[in-house]
Amino acid sequence: MHRNRLLPSVAAVLLTASMPAPASADGGAGGASTGYSGGAGGTGYGGAAGQNGPGAGAGGGGGGGAGGGTGGAGGGWSGATSPGGAGGSSSGSNGQDAPNARALIGGGGGGGGGNGNGAGTATVANSGTMTGGSGGRGGNGGDESGGGGGGAGGYGAIVTGTAASSNSGTIQAGAGGAGGAGRASTGHGGNGGDGGIGVLFTNSSATVVTFTNTGTVSGGDAGAAGGADVSSQHGSNGAAGVGIVGKNLTVINSGTIAGGTNVGGGSANAVTFTGGNNTLQLRAGSTVTGNVVDQTGNGTFQLGGSSSSSLAVSTIGAAAQYQGFSTFQSVGSGTWTLTGTNNSTMSWAVNSGSLLVNGSMTGTNFTVNSGGLLSGSGTIGSTTVNSGGTVQPGDTYVTLNIVGAFTQGSGSTYAPSVNAAGQSDRINVTGTATIQTGATVSVQAASGSYARNTTYTILTATGGVTGTYSRVTSNLAFLTPSLSYDTDNVYLTLLSSGTSFRSGARTGNQFAVGAVLDRQNAGATGDFATVLNALYALDTVQGPKALDAISGQPIANFGTTNAAMSSAVMNTIGNTLASFHGGMSGGSHVAMANGGADGSCDFTCDADPQKYGAWISGVGGMGSVLGNTNSATLTYSMGGTAVGADYAFSQQFKLGIGASYVGGTQWVNGFSGNSTSDAVSGFLYASYDPGKLYVDGMAGYTYANNRSNRSIVIPGLAPRIAIGSTVANQFMAQLETGYKVDLIPALAATPFARLQGSTTSQNGFTESGADSLNLAVAGQTTNSLRTTLGADFSASIAHMDFDVRLGWEHENADTGRPMTASFAGAPGNAFTVYGATPQRDSAVVGFAFKTVIAEATELYARYDGEISVGSNNNAFTLGLRMTW
Repeated sequence: MHRNRLLPSVAAVLLTASMPAPASADGGAGGASTGYSGGAGGTGYGGAAGQNGPGAGAGGGGGGGAGGGTGGAGGGWSGATSPGGAGGSSSGSNGQDAPNARALIGGGGGGGGGNGNGAGTATVANSGTMTGGSGGRGGNGGDESGGGGGGAGGYGAIVTGTAASSNSGTIQAGAGGAGGAGRASTGHGGNGGDGGIGVLFTNSSATVVTFTNTGTVSGGDAGAAGGADVSSQHGSNGAAGVGIVGKNLTVINSGTIAGGTNVGGGSANAVTFTGGNNTLQLRAGSTVTGNVVDQTGNGTFQLGGSSSSSLAVSTIGAAAQYQGFSTFQSVGSGTWTLTGTNNSTMSWAVNSGSLLVNGSMTGTNFTVNSGGLLSGSGTIGSTTVNSGGTVQPGDTYVTLNIVGAFTQGSGSTYAPSVNAAGQSDRINVTGTATIQTGATVSVQAASGSYARNTTYTILTATGGVTGTYSRVTSNLAFLTPSLSYDTDNVYLTLLSSGTSFRSGARTGNQFAVGAVLDRQNAGATGDFATVLNALYALDTVQGPKALDAISGQPIANFGTTNAAMSSAVMNTIGNTLASFHGGMSGGSHVAMANGGADGSCDFTCDADPQKYGAWISGVGGMGSVLGNTNSATLTYSMGGTAVGADYAFSQQFKLGIGASYVGGTQWVNGFSGNSTSDAVSGFLYASYDPGKLYVDGMAGYTYANNRSNRSIVIPGLAPRIAIGSTVANQFMAQLETGYKVDLIPALAATPFARLQGSTTSQNGFTESGADSLNLAVAGQTTNSLRTTLGADFSASIAHMDFDVRLGWEHENADTGRPMTASFAGAPGNAFTVYGATPQRDSAVVGFAFKTVIAEATELYARYDGEISVGSNNNAFTLGLRMTW
C-alpha cells in the first residue's frame, strides 16, 4: 500500500522556473487502498478530468481539475464505482461517497470549479466581481477503500492577450475541495484540491503585459486533506492558489493582492513571475499578502504613484516578502519613505518623485536622476546625484549619512533647509565628496527673524571635499547666500549685503524702493530697523510683494483718475454744446432759443424767442488702465452732478456757465486699501454755429481733494494703515469743430476734430499711521493733451434723436505717472515709482439719445467710451434741459 499524489501541486509547479506550460491548480489525488494508488487529480486551467480509481480494486477517485473538470470515479473490488462529482461552470459538484460503509468502493473525486471568465479572454477590465468556482469535496470511501480527491478551485480570471488589463473590483479564485475520508486499515484519505489562481496571464511572447490593480485580487484557499482510520494514512492538504501568475508582466498595485490561505495558516505567493522581464510597482494604498517572487532573479521593483506612502526595507531580500529583484527604482510624483534596516547590497535609482530614507541601508548605492529627489535622515551607501536630480536631507534640519563616496554631478542641486536659529540640514560623508562644475546649492530657508550674518555647515566629508558649487540661490528675498570651503566642509552664509534689497527686487518700482533700503540699511534705527529685520525673513514671493506694499504706487495714479474725472465733465458739457447745433444728441426738436419745434425758425419767427436755457446732468463712469511688468492695473469709478445755464446772443452764438461735483474711487490690483477724490469744478462754455459748420469750446477749473488709504502688510509685523490727504488744482479746456453733411432726410454725418487738454498739479503731503513707513510725497503734475478725429452720425425719428460717435483719439502729452517720495524712517532718501501708464491711442465710441418730454423740456442720455488694448474709460450722462 502507498499514498501517492501523481502530479505536483501548483506550489511545486510555480517553484520550477523552466515550467513548460502555464501554472495550474490541480485536483487532489484519490486515496489509495491495498495494492492500488488513487486516481490522479485533473490538471490544467482548461479543466482536465480527474482519473478514475483502478476498477479492479478499491482505489480512491481522482480529483477534478480547475476549470470545471469532472472528478474521477472511485474504484471497487467487485467492479462497482462511486461516480466522481461533475465539474462546474461555477462550483464543482461533490464526489459520491461509497454506497455504504461496508461497500469496498473508493469515494468519487470532487468536480473542479469553473474559471471566472471561462477559458480566458484577451484582456480583463473588471470593475465588478469575477469569481472562480470552488472545487467539490471528494467522496468518502467504503470499507478498506480510499477517499476521493478534492476538486481544484477555479481561477478568478485568465488573460490570454498582450494588451493592458485592469481591475478596480474584485477577482477571487475558488477554494480547493476537501479530500474524502479513507476507511479501515487500508483506506487512505483523499488529497485536498488546490486553490485556484487569482489571475493567470498565459502570454508566451516577449511583449510585456501591464496589469493595473486598484481593487482586490485573491488566490483560492487550499482544500483540506481527507482523514483515515489510520493516522498515517491521512491525505495531503492542497496548495493555496497564487494571487497573480505570469511572465513578461508589469503589475501596478494600489489595491490588494493576496495569495490564498493554506490549511493550518500561511498563504501562497501574492505574485509569482515565472520568466521574462517583470516589474512590480507599488503605489499608495497597496496591500500585499504573501510573497512576491520573480523566479528569474532579475525583476524590477518600483515605488510609484502620485501620493505618499512608506515601505519597510526589511521586506526586501531573498528570504523576505519581495524576492528575486535586482533593480530598485523610485518613479511617479509622490513621496515614498523607506524605514527600518536592510544593509544588504542593492542599487536604487530615484528617477522621479521623492524618496525619503529614514532607515539604515548601508549596502545600498543610490543614484538620483533628473526629476528625482533624495532626502531623509537615514544612513545609506555611496550616492551620486546626476543632472536634474536633487538631494535634500529634509525640512526639519536633519543629517543624511553616506557610508562611502558622494558625487554631486553637474546640473544637480543640493537643497538644504535652514532656519533663523542657525539650524540646517547636513550631509555627512565617510568617504570623499566630489562636487562637479555646474552643481547648485538652493537654500530652503524657513520663516523667522534672521540675523544679518549667519553661517551653517551643510556638508562634511571625512575623505575631503573636492570641487566647488558653481551657484548658490536662496528663497529669502533679501539675505544674500554665499558658500565657503575648507578641506572637509562646505559652509553656507546668509548675509545682508549692500545690494540685498535691490537684489530681491523684480520690477523697476521695487528696485527703486530697494535702493533706498540698501542705502539706509547700515544706519537704520528704531521702527525702520525693525521693518528691515522683518524683511530679511521674507522669501522670494513675499519679498517683492512687501517692496510693492511700502512703495506707495497707488498714489502715483491720482493724476490719471483726476484726468478721467475732468474728461467726464467735459463730455457732459459737450453734450450741451451739441444740442445747439444738432451734433451728438443735439437733434433739432428743442434747439435753444428757437420758437419752432423743428428748429428751422430764426429769431424773427417768434416775437418772444427762447434765449435762455438751463440743464442738470448726472455724471458717472468707470475705467481701468492696464498695468505692465512694473506697475499694477488701475481701476476707478466716479459719480456726480453737473449743472449749467446759457444764453443765446443770436441764432449762431451761445454762451453758458456751469459747475459740477464728481467723486471718484480708485483701486490698484495687488494692493490693499483704496484712494478717493472729490472734485468741484466751474466752467464756461460757448458755441458758434453759422450753418452746417460749428465750433464749440469750454474752459474750466477744478479743485480736488485727494485722499489715500494704504494697507501695508509685511509678514512678521502687525498690519499698518498709511493715511494721506492733499489737494490738486486742475485747469481744463476743450475745442471742437465739425461740419454737418445731410445724407438722406432725417440722417446726417458730421466729421469732427477735437482738442482736449488738462493740467493737474497735486500738492505734496505726508502720510500718518504707518510709523517709519509713512511717505513724504512730493508734489506732482499730470498733463493731458488729446486730439480726436471722427464723425457723428445722427438720425431723427418722430420726437426722438439718436446719435453715434466713432473716432480715434491720441494722447500727445507724457503718459508716465511718476511719484517721488521718501520714507519717514529714511528722510532725504527719495525714490520714484510709477503708476499704470495710459495707452496713447484709443478708439472713441459714443451713443446718445434725446427726446422731448414736455414743452421746452428734453430728456437726454449719453455714453462716451475710450477703448484701447487692455484699458478703457467709460462715461455716462443722464440729464434734463429746459429753455425759455
